[in-house]
Amino acid sequence: MSCSEHTQVSRLPESIFFAGLLSHLDVLLGVSTAEAVRSLPLSPAVSSALVAHSGPIGAVLHSVTAFEQGRWDEANPGELGTVRIQAAYVEAVSWAQDACALLGR
Repeated sequence: MSCSEHTQVSRLPESIFFAGLLSHLDVLLGVSTAEAVRSLPLSPAVSSALVAHSGPIGAVLHSVTAFEQGRWDEANPGELGTVRIQAAYVEAVSWAQDACALLGR
């Protein structure tokens, strides 16, 4: 991720979080990501990040996916650093577990 992408990313935390929530929509719906995204009123930045991992949001999604899958050479934390990425990941997993508990799953 380039320095300019990191600068853009730091201004888009809500969009990144939202894109992360939708990143497995294809699995939940049983359709391709492109098809799932087409039916939602998303910004072009979020849509292209989900479909093609393009732009600064897509770069973050790619890094997170690589981190989740243990592909350390692709999990580029950039300026955030590995410790902050790990802490954010643990926090996101905890948030997801809490959300599932609220939904009774």
